[in-house]
Order: sequence, then structure tokens, then C-alpha cells
Amino acid sequence: MKRFWLSLASVLVLGLAAPSLQAQDSDTDTGNDGESGQEAPFSVTTSSNDARDRLVLQFNWNTLLNTPDSFNLQQKGRGFNFYFYFDIPIGGDNVSFAPGFGLGTSNFFHESFLVLETDTNATGGMSGVPAFGDTYAQPFPNNLDYKKNKLSLTYIDIPIELRFKTNPNERGNRFKVAVGVKGGLVIASHTKYVGTDTRPGALPGSTDFVKYKEHRVRNLQNFRYGVTGRVGYGSVNVHAFYGLSDIFDDGKGPTGNALEIGLSFNPF
Repeated sequence: MKRFWLSLASVLVLGLAAPSLQAQDSDTDTGNDGESGQEAPFSVTTSSNDARDRLVLQFNWNTLLNTPDSFNLQQKGRGFNFYFYFDIPIGGDNVSFAPGFGLGTSNFFHESFLVLETDTNATGGMSGVPAFGDTYAQPFPNNLDYKKNKLSLTYIDIPIELRFKTNPNERGNRFKVAVGVKGGLVIASHTKYVGTDTRPGALPGSTDFVKYKEHRVRNLQNFRYGVTGRVGYGSVNVHAFYGLSDIFDDGKGPTGNALEIGLSFNPF
């Protein structure tokens, strides 16, 4: 895992250095007299509409795959990501390499409580049976009156894309495809519940609604990583991310691989 993050950091450093190298090459091409030569017919400088995907805003539908039945996942998750990229052309203007960084958020709605096993005699050893210190999903009791229950995660992400673009049309827009990978570090996590008070000590038969958050969810994976894809035209794209890592530590919490699908916009 350390080698993976060192590799991502190295790529990011190269991305930071590339714009200055490109600027030097551009100055050299203009010649000593300061006058530029003839521009290529499809140069990015010929169109103010040619988005280079340096800032990408993503609006996501989030879900988890391969979760246990006890998690009772609801298919209304949502999230938001924003990333800054360094677009580095490869050979020409139609293929580029783009490392970046930014923040990613995910909200997973489910009908279960995430419970930490506190029985010191619990040894686990069987599928679905928690040991002491494990996190497990406890399904809601029948007819529980509630409004919201979700798990929220925030990551610092390092995405990397290999981009393919057509030449710009008369409007300066391009069709484009990007494939890549993304790694992230959890910087914040919490659960939020709004509904009937079911906590220990609540009055029997109480119908009072409560709102409470639990921060720093136990046994979460500190890192996530997975594959990404993006297809678009101009400044509008459809994107996806599939997590190759579980959201909880292996054997210490419910299984689940993140899936994001959504619309993204790149204003410049």
C-alpha cells in the first residue's frame, strides 16, 4: 500500500512540473524574434470553448455492491466530488495524461444500525458472526418510524486519467473519453439517524423523534482505490467509479464495494 501511494505522489509531482516545461517549449517554438509561427488548425488556443478538464465537478448517485442482507441498503445514495487536474498532452493534442487531486463525498442510506460488538466473549469465527470490536449491521425492527439513516464518508482523492479527444468542431467542442484510477484517504466519517429513539435507556413505547450523529465510524478502511471512466462532449460528461476495496476493514465490518455514477461538468 505504501508503494501505491508513493507512486501516486510521484505522478502528481510530474504533473505539477509539466506545465512549466510546456511553457518553455512554447517559447522556443516562437523563435528568437518573438513572432509565433503558423498555428495548427486544431490548436487549443484557437477556441475559447475548448475545455481542458482542469476543474471537474461531479454529482453522483452512490451505492454499495456485495453488501450483506442485514445492511438493508437503499438505492438513493448521493455524493459530490471536485477535482483539479494537470492536463499533459502526449505527442499531440488528442491524447493526454492527467493526474489530479481533490475531495470526494459519499452518502449511503440504509435501514440498519452500525453496531460495535462490545461483548468481550464474542469470538466470531463464522460468516456474519461478529467478534469483540467488530462493526456489524443490525437491521431495523419492524415498523420503525424514522426519516433518515445514512453513512457519510469524505475522502482526499488522487485521480489519474488517460484522456482521448477528437479534434474540436466548428464550435470548439470535442468528444472525449477518459479511463483511469483513483485512490483516496478517509478524512471524515459519520452516521446520522433521525427517527424514533431506540437507544438503550429510551422510555418504553416512546414515540419521540431524535437526531443523533456518531463521528469516526469504527473499522472503516482508511484508504479506497478503484477504477474510473468518463465520456463526454464539451463541458458535460457521464462518469463512473467502481471501488476495488471494501469500505470496512476485511472481516471487521460489513462488506461493500462503492459504485458511483453521475454527471460531471468541467468549466475550464
